[in-house]
Amino acid sequence: MWHSSRLPTVSSPGWSVRQGLVLLVLFAGVARAQTPPAPPDRRAVHNRQAAFRVLVANHPKVKPNALWGFYKRYAPDRIQQFERACKTSASKSQESLLAMAQHYLDLEELRQRNPEEYGRLLELEQAESKARELGRRVTALALSSSKPGSVGHKSLLKTRKELRLALEKCFQSSQQNQLIEMNRLEAEVRDLRALLQQRQGARELILQQRFLDLSGTHWEPDE
Repeated sequence: MWHSSRLPTVSSPGWSVRQGLVLLVLFAGVARAQTPPAPPDRRAVHNRQAAFRVLVANHPKVKPNALWGFYKRYAPDRIQQFERACKTSASKSQESLLAMAQHYLDLEELRQRNPEEYGRLLELEQAESKARELGRRVTALALSSSKPGSVGHKSLLKTRKELRLALEKCFQSSQQNQLIEMNRLEAEVRDLRALLQQRQGARELILQQRFLDLSGTHWEPDE
């Protein structure tokens, strides 16, 4: 432990600038070592825990780890959005997490019903997530890189092009998915139209059967 009576001073014999610098470095290291780490945002932690309690209460079948793993893989920007909401308010963090859970459940239901469409929507989910992240980067770069020719401005132009390509990919993926869905619906309409025509051809048999069911007697053609 350092004692003031033993510390050399500028007037002490043998004192040099180099010794003074060494002491400054030593004291700086001790100060840094004794500085405690910054405490976490307690409000954000509290809001995050409250949001997950609300999630479990409203969607008991949703496993938080599975939900988190899904968004971490397919839409990480939604996790970042939730974390930002936790720093804002409890209501916004809960609203954000519940929306994520509902979207996840809708996709899980689709996975059971139509695995092929589910796979296509996952690809679109990833593309949309990338586009949203690029959009935020463009906004941030635009605010800090206004001088043409600078490194930041070049990065802005590059990111804008990346966003354009990402949006084109999202559009193409969405168009393809909607086209497939439209073809499926058209096939269903064709099947319904054929069934309706068959029913029209069996009109007399259907009427006779209905007459028998309601009256217990047969309808005679000459009546």
